[in-house]
Amino acid sequence: MRGIDLSWAHGFVAPAHVWNAWELHPLVVLPLAGLAAAYGRGVRRLWVSPRGREAVGPRAAGAFCASLGALAVALVSPLHRLGESLFSVHMVQHLLLVLVAAPLFVLGRPLVPLALAVPRRARGALHALSRSPGLAAAGAVATGGVVVWALHTGAMWAWHLPSLYDAAVRSDALHALEHLSFVATAALFWWVVVDAASAARARPGALLLLFATGLQSAALGAVLTFATKPLYAVSQAAARAWSLSPLSDQQLAGLIMWVPTGAFYLVAMGALLLRWLREPDPAGAGAPVSPARNTAP
Repeated sequence: MRGIDLSWAHGFVAPAHVWNAWELHPLVVLPLAGLAAAYGRGVRRLWVSPRGREAVGPRAAGAFCASLGALAVALVSPLHRLGESLFSVHMVQHLLLVLVAAPLFVLGRPLVPLALAVPRRARGALHALSRSPGLAAAGAVATGGVVVWALHTGAMWAWHLPSLYDAAVRSDALHALEHLSFVATAALFWWVVVDAASAARARPGALLLLFATGLQSAALGAVLTFATKPLYAVSQAAARAWSLSPLSDQQLAGLIMWVPTGAFYLVAMGALLLRWLREPDPAGAGAPVSPARNTAP
């Protein structure tokens, strides 16, 4: 029986070997372990004060841990190697990074705990840097709705071009860059959406951002679903090993990108809209009641 795979060796995973195909690569495992340790250290320092639990509570800490768990499933478990074999599983892996790991990471409120985990001198330098006008201006541009949408959409469409997709599956460096771009742009996207949830003025823009992102995701899914021939050469042999035709594997990937992803964005839009509608109207709160309404006819 074959042991656990500790390398990034290429070639598709046969059905008989899938449960042994773990990706225990140091460039993945060590950063995940480092993030967990740093966040835990920062939370312990933060929770010394009762007000610290208000800034980052148990729910936020749980969301961050769940985010790391989702990253581990996507990048360490056999799902990663199976995603190199089947395009449909590769799509599941991408959506796990974009729709699960990234928003949970944002809900974990990681900035303060991670900042508290670094030495005091470095923390002071980071604080001074964060207050610089240039960085503030760059942050305002990077978190603009159009920029966020363009970055995230560009990453999704670019890495699904046949030439780039095939190259990424064959190259460890490109594959790592692909996943990093997905997680980074998705985290930026969800950061803007979650931040808008607490600011009434920003909610219309966030709703539009969710709608536009769901629309481009559906368009990419439709392209893959209705293609008349396989677009990705690298996964064709593996699909046959799993008793799938390359075209059916690709069409399944397109449906995964289209239907569940679209439903996820619709649910996110509904949750944001519901929160908006449940909040009292500041203009109407405490407004005097018209005497005419209390006058009997």
